[in-house]
Amino acid sequence: MSADQKRDYGGASMAVLLIGFGAFAIYDTTGYADPDSAVFPRTVAMGLIAVSSVYLTVWLMGRADAATVWERGSWPRRLAFVAVMLIAAFAMPWIGFVPVALASFGLLMMIAMFDAWTLRRAAIYILAGLIIVFGFYGLFGWLLQVPLPRGWLFQG
Repeated sequence: MSADQKRDYGGASMAVLLIGFGAFAIYDTTGYADPDSAVFPRTVAMGLIAVSSVYLTVWLMGRADAATVWERGSWPRRLAFVAVMLIAAFAMPWIGFVPVALASFGLLMMIAMFDAWTLRRAAIYILAGLIIVFGFYGLFGWLLQVPLPRGWLFQG
């Protein structure tokens, strides 16, 4: 490692923390009454542990350097990104999955966009947002039978 490279202690710390979260999630699923309901959380937790372990291994081998992008980035954008995600998570039970997911997707795209907006780019992003949101709704709500928040818009 050269003198101008910095070790990514933050990334390594997060990897250890995520391994701990994954282990806790796996442990928590042992108390589920229905064993089938534990499949999805365990799968995600094992993936989280695996990916975090790979990063930690790479870091221990000295091949993971601290990113320099944090020094150039926009802190207001970062904070807005987190705020939109938190607001969406808290609003979902009252408003419903589909409207909150569509609104948060649009807001997050506006916050994250660095390039100039064009009509073509906006159309592609709107189409992508619709496909992603309704794709997840179909996958989880219909195919996997995961109960998604319906909110007041979808109450019959």
